[in-house]
Amino acid sequence: SSYAAAKAGMVSFTWGIMTQEKVQYRNRGFALRLAKAAFDASDGETGFVLDTYARALYEDGQLKKALEMQKKAIKHAKDRDERKLMEVHLDQFRSGFQ
Repeated sequence: SSYAAAKAGMVSFTWGIMTQEKVQYRNRGFALRLAKAAFDASDGETGFVLDTYARALYEDGQLKKALEMQKKAIKHAKDRDERKLMEVHLDQFRSGFQ
């Protein structure tokens, strides 16, 4: 559906703001607002949306909330590979990566 495509697009754009090397200015506030919008538009049980929202929270310095959201993302991973990637993200948050 176009709704699902829009949600996936928001998540993809948000992830790009936070992670792409070519992005010179990382507008973390904007990324957080986009990730929150995708989260609010989702059922709260879509792993990749939760994963992106957790990363945006982490980037915004909200470590406790980021860890909680990442644990929820892991529970809602669509498969083993996605779960493994999300567990790596959780470990990164715990270790304080930049």
